[in-house]
Amino acid sequence: MALASMSSGEKGYDDDIFEIEDFTIVTINEGLCAELEQLLRKWELIGDNGNNYTFTKVALAECQWDSKYDKVTYGNNHLFVTHYWPKNLQRSEQTTKLDVLNADASDSFLSNAARLFWSSETDFCPGSIICNQFGVLEFILLTPSDWHLDKVSNEDQLRGLLSSITESTGKAGCALPIFVQYGERERQLYFGICQNNSMRTNFESVHQRRGHPLRCHLSGCLDIFRETLDKPCYALPQKNMVIEEELVPAKNEGIIDISHLPFGAATDAIEEFGLSAIWSNIERGVAVEEQNLSNLDPQRALAWSAWVSIQKNASYLMSSCLRKLLEAAESQEGSSLVRKREHSKQDASRALSSLLSPTVPENISIRSTNRVTSRNDLEPDIIRHWVDKVFEKTKCEHVLPGCNTSCTVDVESVCSGGASSPGPGSAVKNVQCSKAYHTESIKEDSNTMDIYQKLSNILSACKSAPESSLTCRISVALAQMLCAPNHSLAGFSHLWSAITYELQEYYEKNLYVPGLDESLAPNLSTCKLHQNLQLLQCAIEAKKRRESKNLFMQNWQLYKSEGDEFFDAPESLEESGEGISRQKPDSSGAEGRLKTFSTLRLFHFPDRLMYEPVTQSRVPITEDMLERHAEYLASLKNPEERVKAQLEPLFSDMEAFKAANPGCCFEDFVRWHSPRDFIVDDENTGKGHLSSRMTGEDNTWQLTWNQAQPKPACRQKMLFDDVKAANKIISDFENLTVSKLIVYILPVLFKCASAQLVDESKPYFALTGDKLVNLCKKVSNCTRSNDLDDYLDAVKDIIQIEGVVACCNALYTQLVSAIDKRLTENEKCEIRQFVMLLVRSDEQNCQSAANGGKAGAGYRVPIVRGLCGPVGLALKNLFFGSSIKNPSNRTEKRTLEQILTGDEDMPYRRRQYIMRCGARRPTLGSRTLPQRLYAAISKEEYRICLTLSSDTVLS
Repeated sequence: MALASMSSGEKGYDDDIFEIEDFTIVTINEGLCAELEQLLRKWELIGDNGNNYTFTKVALAECQWDSKYDKVTYGNNHLFVTHYWPKNLQRSEQTTKLDVLNADASDSFLSNAARLFWSSETDFCPGSIICNQFGVLEFILLTPSDWHLDKVSNEDQLRGLLSSITESTGKAGCALPIFVQYGERERQLYFGICQNNSMRTNFESVHQRRGHPLRCHLSGCLDIFRETLDKPCYALPQKNMVIEEELVPAKNEGIIDISHLPFGAATDAIEEFGLSAIWSNIERGVAVEEQNLSNLDPQRALAWSAWVSIQKNASYLMSSCLRKLLEAAESQEGSSLVRKREHSKQDASRALSSLLSPTVPENISIRSTNRVTSRNDLEPDIIRHWVDKVFEKTKCEHVLPGCNTSCTVDVESVCSGGASSPGPGSAVKNVQCSKAYHTESIKEDSNTMDIYQKLSNILSACKSAPESSLTCRISVALAQMLCAPNHSLAGFSHLWSAITYELQEYYEKNLYVPGLDESLAPNLSTCKLHQNLQLLQCAIEAKKRRESKNLFMQNWQLYKSEGDEFFDAPESLEESGEGISRQKPDSSGAEGRLKTFSTLRLFHFPDRLMYEPVTQSRVPITEDMLERHAEYLASLKNPEERVKAQLEPLFSDMEAFKAANPGCCFEDFVRWHSPRDFIVDDENTGKGHLSSRMTGEDNTWQLTWNQAQPKPACRQKMLFDDVKAANKIISDFENLTVSKLIVYILPVLFKCASAQLVDESKPYFALTGDKLVNLCKKVSNCTRSNDLDDYLDAVKDIIQIEGVVACCNALYTQLVSAIDKRLTENEKCEIRQFVMLLVRSDEQNCQSAANGGKAGAGYRVPIVRGLCGPVGLALKNLFFGSSIKNPSNRTEKRTLEQILTGDEDMPYRRRQYIMRCGARRPTLGSRTLPQRLYAAISKEEYRICLTLSSDTVLS
């Protein structure tokens, strides 16, 4: 304090003047404490009147949040203080105990928030991150006013804030939890405090990119909980935990689709989508546009035009898949053998049982025993699910887990919540599956139908496999497995081995292979893989017929031993299905008759009718078998040996004919088997002579006839050995190299890809019609030549067409989804025409740039009806404010990477754990208080949130 006196010469100013300087300092913590206390009193949050709600999990899932906020200052930081509470939940008049586990007899000292810690209804609350992490419903949150300048970014600030909050709530008597958001907004990292006169709860969090491997599971989280409470496991009165796993939908193999190849752009192929507003013929002074002023409103322009720019190096799924197959076929890894399936314990037990219990000798197993294991093999359930998809099985035991699963430990339960509403701290991240693009029903004009029919006719000439056959499903599944980044060649080999094993199962169990025609000989106009599958189907049918015939012969022997009279059995076991006529008195030794052959009679016995015999079916043969047989014939130097190598079917027919027609001669056989080689001399008597082809001393037919003995087809050696054929097919399949297998499936895949492109391009034939015709012709030639260079040339055309169709689909979907109302077919057609003009304008821009056209003068598509038509309305919503209430409802195509990509080390999207228990803190003499831990572990983050309560009275 200083004293100053005025000059005595001055009149009236002889009073003393005192100047006071106050050196008292108010810290930033005290300032914040005062502001918070004043704010809490202003909002009337005195006492413990919050968090007293009656609710269920269903009601909480539909919770709507209300809030009010104010602003406080902490040093140089400006913070928002926001009070959140659920407005659609009913408050209870008096506090009730909620699922208290092992609490003291009287819990009156607990705050309302602490009572909620016991409740499982708040577990995994979808509306609020804070509610999910800490289990409270009503709270106060401090967030930065400006995230760049005011965020709390160091621990000293955080500790100071929590200290001020503790002091202000103690002075105001507020028992609401108060949180501080720390660090960047995206981290959603919160710390807080909640206290009353008897207890204090601290809310703490840990957020890392990755956690320690020992802490990334349930036991690790339990160890963290125990160590934090500083109690041994037996000292925790009772632990209560809830676990939820969120699997990545892309990892769920239950949604794989092997009916089609992946299609569309891997990333957004649209580089730029622009709209030009045009004003023309405007009088001077009407339009004003200066640096800071303009009256030109684009929505009020006189004309509009649009353009699109497509990325030139965009990646597309179908073409990338086919290109990867070709690269694998030419790679060094392609020369390696496909790994065989492990010989399972089930196979071993089956083999042992067959030794202990002898079976019918004809039931020969063709199962291979030289199988090896691999550490890179996929999980059996995954491969089993793929195989079931290939063979169109639906077995409950092979259905993989769904997208979201939850499990509970002890007495807790987890229910799936409803749609999340805007809440404090934003909503908990939800797994949202984008809707796939569905092709709409399109009015097809005659021109479209003509183009479609022309393309279908070209593709029908491909040396491939029928559409939707088993061969197509196998090929597409193998392609998808090879192109999946997390499966690669290991999954490709494993899946093929599992398919081969499944084919063995069908043969051994006498079951027809699904997706193939029954009893249909291999069609040589199809690809080799399909022919082999057809041959296996024939082997299955032959095996069933053989075993049925053996059963009949056993029954016949039984009847014969009992002395019963026996007649020729009906040959329903053979192809014809008709019975053998009962033998005549004049031909008592006849066997294997099918029916009379016209009215012809035997050459040397005119009184006997000629009968057509039951013969063996012709041996089904594939292209590979023809090649091997041709090589075998070429290796024989003697012409007679080459002829004899082809006489087995003829020899079988001669024996069957002799058995059915006792007393017949060679002329009789020729009249039945080759009528043109018997020349009739007299029409009335039927007398005649053999042609020159059937005469001669060393005639092969006559020599064969002389060697043939009367023997019906049922007792002949089988021409078609089903066991040998099936064994050969399975053996060839198991010993394929990766390159050979890829070459096997390429004809099928390229035909499927072309057919899929045709279907996808139906609405845009005006753009892609000529290109599709050229592509289908190339693919038809590729399937016959099987040249990898030809396939690579076809892939280049597929890239162009797929890019055009994918961009058209993306633009069409974007425009249609921007309109709220339901569109008519004419309006959809108008939008589709506009989309095609946009894509064509981009092609013209590329050609103009390549030919040195005008720089910057790109092609534009005029919008004829302005912003009033469907196209204009969609563009208006897109460029000037969309009227779509929920943009996430826009459809987009699911990619193969989204269906199959997943981290092998962490195959789930996120795991959530909630643990709660009662513990005495800070000393053993304290009262039992609720403790809670929340953990969220995913590929992106590792988060631990602790709710720790301490007794402030008995401490």
